[in-house]
Amino acid sequence: MAKYSSNPYISGYVSKENISKIKDSAAILVSSSGRGNVILFSEDPVYRHYWHGTDRLLINSVFFGNQLSGGRLSDAEE
Repeated sequence: MAKYSSNPYISGYVSKENISKIKDSAAILVSSSGRGNVILFSEDPVYRHYWHGTDRLLINSVFFGNQLSGGRLSDAEE
């Protein structure tokens, strides 16, 4: 799991209400599903393909997702 800090760095405009919603919340989660894993991103890691460093998050989740251990989604979440 990766999570936002209690004082997340924000670029651009975000309302105080939305900042309070994302601080200390999950940014990336791993969940077991069947015989595999599902990697959940709170944001698109390749949005507009502007930051090339975040490409690795997506590529690593595809190629190495089976190496991660995650929790099990409840029936309501599946």
